Amino acid sequence: MCTIKSNYFYLTNHDDEKRLGAWINTVGFQEIPAGSNYPVSEHPASYLFSVKKGRVLNEYQLVYITDGEGIFIPNLDDPDCEEIHIKKGTIILLYPGQRHTYYPLQKTGWKEYFIGFEGDFFFNLIKRTYPEQKNCCFNIGLNSEIIQLFLNALSMAENKFSHFQDCLVGITFHIFGLLFIAADNTDDVSFSTKQKIEQSKIYMNEHISEMIDWDVLSRELGVSYSWFRKEFKLITGESPAKYFAALKIKKAQKLLAEERLTAKEVAYELGFPSPELFLSNFKRFTGQTPTDFKNSKH
Repeated sequence: MCTIKSNYFYLTNHDDEKRLGAWINTVGFQEIPAGSNYPVSEHPASYLFSVKKGRVLNEYQLVYITDGEGIFIPNLDDPDCEEIHIKKGTIILLYPGQRHTYYPLQKTGWKEYFIGFEGDFFFNLIKRTYPEQKNCCFNIGLNSEIIQLFLNALSMAENKFSHFQDCLVGITFHIFGLLFIAADNTDDVSFSTKQKIEQSKIYMNEHISEMIDWDVLSRELGVSYSWFRKEFKLITGESPAKYFAALKIKKAQKLLAEERLTAKEVAYELGFPSPELFLSNFKRFTGQTPTDFKNSKH
């Protein structure tokens, strides 16, 4: 059985954050391989649940399934409530006080991002858009911007910089904004093409420390490389290779700003064949050497 990959945080909130009317309780990611038990047993008691009995939360949650398939039952207390087949690209919106359950299929497993939050700010935001106030889900497809926001939230929760709660609230608000937009645009005739491009962006983020074989990626998407390159450039304005190179440099800037790694270590962390190639790419994209960037005020 494959190892379950996870990264999550449960946060202590103070009166200052609660006075603002919005705060974040938890943020996380889990990759559940096919054939694994679910849910994992490492979470606090208030978040654990039996798949059959479900659970009742004291907070709102957004759960984004980015790979795999599963089942979601919005209301276990309603005998007429039907189960919903969840596919990758689905966001589940959970309300406090409503018994529910969800789980990945044994044959597929899944990847999930989640964030839990409370406060009058979120109550009013959600009520204005979804007045029924019931657990629900949205098949918005894969959205690399939303995934990046979850990754930003994970980084913020891990490092706990000053005012990190304010930043997490802002990130969650941003996720809702993108959710509202995406939920209204899934009938676009070009949705399938956009999904392939989004899937390729997510692949690039997940393989940021590697050199990508574009023919292999194209085959995974079920298209030819020429089609993929043409459509990618039409949608993003850049070739896949240039987009990926810029992604690596953005990641390098973040690592250098954290001041934990040297420029040479960053080069190897991001899969550059040599520090010299990293230096030339970094300078071409930023106009600075990695050392100059690291020594400057970012």
